[in-house]
Amino acid sequence: MLSYAAYDTGETLVGRSLDLLDGRPDTEPVLALRGSAHLRGAILCARNNDADSARKHIAEARSIGAKIGHTSSAYDTGFGPGNVEIHDVAVSLEIGDPGRAARDGSAL
Repeated sequence: MLSYAAYDTGETLVGRSLDLLDGRPDTEPVLALRGSAHLRGAILCARNNDADSARKHIAEARSIGAKIGHTSSAYDTGFGPGNVEIHDVAVSLEIGDPGRAARDGSAL
């Protein structure tokens, strides 16, 4: 949906994905899928000029990444704490905050 600028549709699909995972046990594969969905949601929201929702997705992903504590290979997500921080920098760029992106990116 990102490639077609169908941000609202993409956000709906992310929400559905998260709903499907709701109530599942916090196994690494489930956490990796949840975290990955939040990262996709963050970028979709940022491109749709919804900075608050993008930051909420990043916060959720960061919390999930901390639970996993490493980069997970579950379902080829590559989800983990480092991936969250890279997406956080991308969100800053997408919402028009290059100064924060530069500071956070250089700290990575």
